[in-house]
Amino acid sequence: VQAPPLVFDTYGEREQVKWQAYGWDRDGIGRTPRREAATRIVRNYKAIIADAMRQASLEQTDADLGLRRCVAFLLEDDEDFSLATKSDDTLSLALKVATYLNSRLCVPRDMGVPPAHQIRHLYAALSSS
Repeated sequence: VQAPPLVFDTYGEREQVKWQAYGWDRDGIGRTPRREAATRIVRNYKAIIADAMRQASLEQTDADLGLRRCVAFLLEDDEDFSLATKSDDTLSLALKVATYLNSRLCVPRDMGVPPAHQIRHLYAALSSS
């Protein structure tokens, strides 16, 4: 079985090579750390929404919209999340959810270091906008 072509992102070339050595042929593992972070969020959607409502004082609809926007940012081909800084109606909700994710994220309980790094990078990009 041949490995797929390398896909690089803000985690860095060397780390990306390590990621692909770890996960490229494993079922259920995202091709990049960003995709893996998005996958973990989607898999744990109900628990994350419930906890975000309690911890971040968000209504269910707002938590849902913010979480969906964070996942969309993680799935975009935008290396530095510069698109995340463009204002839209859900940007403030995405920031609240990213703040919650950043504060509650636990490695290795929730995910490995590379995907967690991508969530922290998204939080930094959103909070600087």
